[in-house]
Amino acid sequence: MACVGVLRKFTAGCCLLLLGAGTSAAQAPDSAAAAQRLVRETIDRVVAAVSDQRAAISADPGRARALVNTLVMPLVDQRRIGRLVLGRYWRRASPSQQARFIMEFRTLVMHTYSTALTELTHRNVEYLSPRAAANHEVTIRTRIPQPGASPITINYRLAYRERRWKVFDVTVDGVSLVSVYRNSFGTIIKRDGLDGLIEQLVAKNRGSGST
Repeated sequence: MACVGVLRKFTAGCCLLLLGAGTSAAQAPDSAAAAQRLVRETIDRVVAAVSDQRAAISADPGRARALVNTLVMPLVDQRRIGRLVLGRYWRRASPSQQARFIMEFRTLVMHTYSTALTELTHRNVEYLSPRAAANHEVTIRTRIPQPGASPITINYRLAYRERRWKVFDVTVDGVSLVSVYRNSFGTIIKRDGLDGLIEQLVAKNRGSGST
């Protein structure tokens, strides 16, 4: 999967994993400021968890997967991301294919993020002004300084649905997670069909889970 390299860059920047969701009593729950505060708080929470469990994570990959499953995956709009990643192929897929793809795609992302947890380190994150959009969506913009290099820019796209914020895309230095996967998976689907893509994900996830 060509997109793994890009994901490693995302996670090396320490923020792709760190996505917040929830509500705020002090402000309108769907405000851009509330979304930004939740991202900031969740970044701190995940960094603290990784720091506390670094030795255990190094010794047991399952511990990293448990952290991702608990702290990250419930906060991601998995169905929406899956739909965006498949694009036109989503509309052509049967309900069974859609469900199988979402399950395997979720597992792929969880394994990828889990591997990157061992490389996670705390870095100063600069928060830029969020950009609100229509339909209760917002982009939370961050920047991570790099010694001797240009800063990494990481933007989170969140939507307020069912009384909580959930992420549906992340961009790093202008590269969209959704776009990377859509391009990679689209090539496979053209060659092997959607079922072929799903079977490749099954095989990859089975191998990742055994390491």
